Amino acid sequence: MERYNGPLWQTLRATDPEGQLAKVAALSARYGLIGGSTPIQHYDCRLTVALADQMKAGGIDMRWPPHSGARQAAPLGDSAATHIASLCSVDLDTVPFDDVAVVGGHRYVDLARHFIEASKSAGFIAPSSDIAIINGPIGLMRQALRTWLLNHPTGNCSPGA
Repeated sequence: MERYNGPLWQTLRATDPEGQLAKVAALSARYGLIGGSTPIQHYDCRLTVALADQMKAGGIDMRWPPHSGARQAAPLGDSAATHIASLCSVDLDTVPFDDVAVVGGHRYVDLARHFIEASKSAGFIAPSSDIAIINGPIGLMRQALRTWLLNHPTGNCSPGA
């Protein structure tokens, strides 16, 4: 969370400076879906249609970045499933999320929806969970993110139906 410094990340840190209101994941063009506290290196990479399609095809079990067979600049990462499981682990049990917010641009939201469906199938997100999609002009997204955080102040996974 500290690596990213865009307006939405600034709003997240200003609204939840202690990290108590939500469990955070980041959807990265370089690292895939990672937990918000996962340390990462600086990088400059945009989420292209081709990258998003490759992530979708690999699903939540694909380790990202994928191994190309050539020497890698960064070590092979964990799968999205590994990061999601660590976020909804309570005393070594997986307790599915029942309230999720997705915040970002259209391409990120589209990819996140794909990961949400896969996460429901894997038991990380309850089938009946509330999914808030926050997308649009940046000022409205910042306001909606702040509102969502303040109105959903559990920061914990809850058993889903």
